[in-house]
Amino acid sequence: MTNPFFRTVIVTGVLAWCLLGSIAHAQGPMTPPMAAPGIPLGVGPGMGMPMVPGMYPRRAMNPLATLDLTQAQLDKLDAIGKQARAASVDLMTKIGDELVELRSLIAAASLDPEEIGSTYQKIFNIQRQVIESSVASYNKQVAVLNPEQLKKWNAFRQRIIARWLPPAGSPAQN
Repeated sequence: MTNPFFRTVIVTGVLAWCLLGSIAHAQGPMTPPMAAPGIPLGVGPGMGMPMVPGMYPRRAMNPLATLDLTQAQLDKLDAIGKQARAASVDLMTKIGDELVELRSLIAAASLDPEEIGSTYQKIFNIQRQVIESSVASYNKQVAVLNPEQLKKWNAFRQRIIARWLPPAGSPAQN
């Protein structure tokens, strides 16, 4: 995975996942967990699951817990997350439909390279829409943060990027 585009997509996806997925525990360690849509309470360490040595409560690792988000901000983030999940489900359904078509084209006795190529192109176009939608949702979520929260978020983001992406000019970049 040496392509910078794919590394950027992965990092953007991880950051969006952190922002979308962490809403359920954004208020910090002293408040009870809030259930995000589709995520039942009591799932994961520190939320009804027994702790074992070496495990940490999920909220202890949550970067949003340090941002001191207001309830209004949490509500906005939740609304953006719901919209993003709905769009994602729709796009993933379209990809699934195209994959069914691709499977039938590949299973045919006579392979048509143009039809197969066209179906792959449809899948790639939908994947591009997924990436663009994910980045747009991330940008909407970051816009909810005030300048102090944004500064904290960007510091966390830089640590994640440093961990996931090799430094510029390293062998992996070439």
